[in-house]
Amino acid sequence: MNRLVCLFLGGLSPVALLLTACSVQGELVNWYVAIDSGANEPAWSAYSDQNGDGVPETSLPNPNEGRLTFLYAHDIVEDPSQNHFHTIGRYSYAGDLASPTIVPENQYSFWFGDPPLLFQGLPGNLIPEQIGDLLGEEVPSLTLLPTDGFYAGKKTTIPGGEAGGTYADMEIRPATDLASYDPGTPEHYMLYALEPFGEDYDDPMTGAVVAIELIDMTPGLNIGSLSEMNILANPGETVEIGSGDENFSFTPVFWTEADAEPGVYSATMRLVDLRADTGEAFSPSGVYTFSFTVVPEPSSVLLGFAALAAVAVCRRWV
Repeated sequence: MNRLVCLFLGGLSPVALLLTACSVQGELVNWYVAIDSGANEPAWSAYSDQNGDGVPETSLPNPNEGRLTFLYAHDIVEDPSQNHFHTIGRYSYAGDLASPTIVPENQYSFWFGDPPLLFQGLPGNLIPEQIGDLLGEEVPSLTLLPTDGFYAGKKTTIPGGEAGGTYADMEIRPATDLASYDPGTPEHYMLYALEPFGEDYDDPMTGAVVAIELIDMTPGLNIGSLSEMNILANPGETVEIGSGDENFSFTPVFWTEADAEPGVYSATMRLVDLRADTGEAFSPSGVYTFSFTVVPEPSSVLLGFAALAAVAVCRRWV
């Protein structure tokens, strides 16, 4: 398993960054949908702890309370008791600590180190997560890979897991799916570990018709499912992924043609509740963005090297 620098922003320790392995274990998947029921901004946030002493000085309302939320499950094989969610699709506070504004993109702001140093506005709504920027490292996009079966001849996220990089297994489930697991299990830790710090994701999504809404997408990138090749194509379109009354499972498939131009492709989305406007629908999540890299086919790379070699030979004999 690749060793990665993972963002540790759940407040389980005064340390905000943790070097550890990121991998799927047990019944856990990478992605979850939840209702954020925390009443206040998390205790680890710089907007709560405004001077970095580890003690919250303010009690700001949680800007995501009652909203759908898109979560990444950071499961830690070496110590499952440290399992926690990263809030990827979330509204958040931004700007001056004393007079913040609310934005629809998750922006982490926290203190780190001794003496404490403020890291403010770190983008928390981008996949892959951009922790490498903080450490001066490049953060590569997920790689779209050739596959077979229904998507034969395409480059897709279907290979998932280690083949496509951390975050690449795209299955999405409701966080309440973890509520039935016993205390002490990795799943129970994942759902409940952050509650002491003001994060609460176990409330039922009763009645919700959960859907993904496309906000923007790079031309040439496509979104399908395991059984349908195109489910979202234009901004504003939605696709239902499950009912809040059920433990649903949905796997989006991001793909390009095999001969797509090399480069980075991205899709920006949010979660919405498709129920009619009766006052019962949950509010939308914050927006989040997945980025993918298309690399040249090996034959194209070889042709490029051959062309460069030919140019070098010609110059040598000129």
